[in-house]
Amino acid sequence: MAPTISDADVGGVPFAPHSDALTVLKCAPGFFASKQIIARDGEEPEIRGFNAGMWFQQHQWPVSNIVGLWSALTALETMPNCLVIRGAPAQGLDCSRAQRRNKANYRTPARGRLWGLIDVDKLRLPDGLRLSDGVELVCEYLVTLLPPEFHQASYLWQLSSSVGVSDPSVVSMHLWFWFDRPIPDADLKYWANTWNRTNADGVGGKPIIDTHLFNDVQAHFTAAPRFVGMADPFPFRCGLVRKAVDEVALRLPARSTQSKSRPLADTSLQGSRGFEAILAEIGDHPNGGGFHTPIIRAAASYVATHGREDTDVEALYQVIRDRVLAADRSKHDEAHVLAMAGREHIVRAIEEALVKYGGPSPQRKSRRLEGIPPHFASAPVSAAIAKENLREVVHAFFRVR
Repeated sequence: MAPTISDADVGGVPFAPHSDALTVLKCAPGFFASKQIIARDGEEPEIRGFNAGMWFQQHQWPVSNIVGLWSALTALETMPNCLVIRGAPAQGLDCSRAQRRNKANYRTPARGRLWGLIDVDKLRLPDGLRLSDGVELVCEYLVTLLPPEFHQASYLWQLSSSVGVSDPSVVSMHLWFWFDRPIPDADLKYWANTWNRTNADGVGGKPIIDTHLFNDVQAHFTAAPRFVGMADPFPFRCGLVRKAVDEVALRLPARSTQSKSRPLADTSLQGSRGFEAILAEIGDHPNGGGFHTPIIRAAASYVATHGREDTDVEALYQVIRDRVLAADRSKHDEAHVLAMAGREHIVRAIEEALVKYGGPSPQRKSRRLEGIPPHFASAPVSAAIAKENLREVVHAFFRVR
């Protein structure tokens, strides 16, 4: 692994100019952050998903420009037990021990990151263009779908794991860029949603940029897939394209002040029906419930449905705030409504909901088949042997290799 930098460099002391870091999470033994592609006679290859586990050792990998980013990601491509997140370790986190990948442990620096991953997911290519024509031709087509400031900027490309074993007319690609200044996650998400909304018609109505990666702990899978019984159709899955400039001078859109439209950040949130119904109660309209109580209930509903790790506090705040500002206020004065729409009130409601209801998402379905009892192939052992086996597993789990 690359040399580490101190917690102070990550949390309290600013990086040197044009310097940043990748937070690399290393899986526990036996877990992998890469997909497995398995050949099957006469059939389509089987694609086995990620099994990264829940506990990770963390390493800070310093990067200072697009070339350094390319060097780091080229190395990470060969590490099937590692992934990247935007968040940095929280102050006081014991980085000598394995930790969970959650927002209590990792948060993106408030100043933002100098690097950004543009994730293009399952986008259909125009007629006459295929990856077999050349990866960089497809990359350049994807870059043309981004704002003009990206067109002459250097970038790093990575093919997704399924490329080469799925529909050749559909592409999934990671495009990494280096910005001329740190950009906070909320700004990146707002920018991407704005661009998606105004340009999706050119690609069949599908969003161009997947905004989920602009998040503290969303996994950036960087390892190449592992092929079993077949050769990788694209042995080179990562490359650097140098252009006129190495930094993107990202132009952020102005925040909308119109109160009758929901914020663009809402396009990345998928609420439950209960959440939407509670949002509709905000305000003084005939079926309204005022402001304070519906805000508390809306935050609780969303968190209870999605869990801590799938709750983007900033995006949820923007959604609720927009509903408050757009609501009927015939029974309340302006000062009260603005206080209810304030960050202090809404974010506090979300944070309290995370404490009370922020467990794993109940929407995630169990893999156990109904009606089939669990089966364990291991032969019964004595309590003493089981205790010793458990001790060895725990020690191996937390051991840094």
